[in-house]
Amino acid sequence: AHEKGIVHRDVKPGNLLVRPNGTLVLTDFGIARADLVGQLTAAGSVLGTASYISPEQAMGQVATPASDVYALGVVAYQCLAGRRPFEGDNPLEIAMKHVQETPRPLPADIPPQVRAVVERAMAKDPAARWPSAAALASVARQLKVALSQQARAAGQTRPISGAPASPAAAPGRAQVPAPQQSRPVPAPQRPPTVASPARPPVAAARP
Repeated sequence: AHEKGIVHRDVKPGNLLVRPNGTLVLTDFGIARADLVGQLTAAGSVLGTASYISPEQAMGQVATPASDVYALGVVAYQCLAGRRPFEGDNPLEIAMKHVQETPRPLPADIPPQVRAVVERAMAKDPAARWPSAAALASVARQLKVALSQQARAAGQTRPISGAPASPAAAPGRAQVPAPQQSRPVPAPQRPPTVASPARPPVAAARP
């Protein structure tokens, strides 16, 4: 869309659909702006969804491809953190937070490379963001491949399940002693059978 001179201006999860093959589709160009047509809305008006709006849009400035890059960064932030970067009681409060505040850091388990991509996409200054959506997509794809290779390499170097871990493999962790092997318990023996004392034979009565 950007290559055709079209700015979406409302990138958000509700406008992103996933096909069965995993392809992502951007929908709802109802408020998109084309460079050939120009800014159709009145000066100072704001279009977009407050939770994903770029700072320049929130201030009533003209939306550019960098505005869509910012919104994509917000979507990525929400996917990784499980929450939107800014919340508020009303759309105006949320929009002003995009202009003035810094979002909370992403969770600590997010790889630093991924964190850097999202933070750059959400830069307040449009010039500090990725120069184009194509550049952002290219970096994201390369990062996906690199992280997948690291994950496979880490999986190949893991110790075999059940093998005792050496102290060098897990520094600082208390070593748990291996469970003792159970010994077979002999079956209980039956007490020896004691023969009953023989009774003396009873003499048969004679007629």
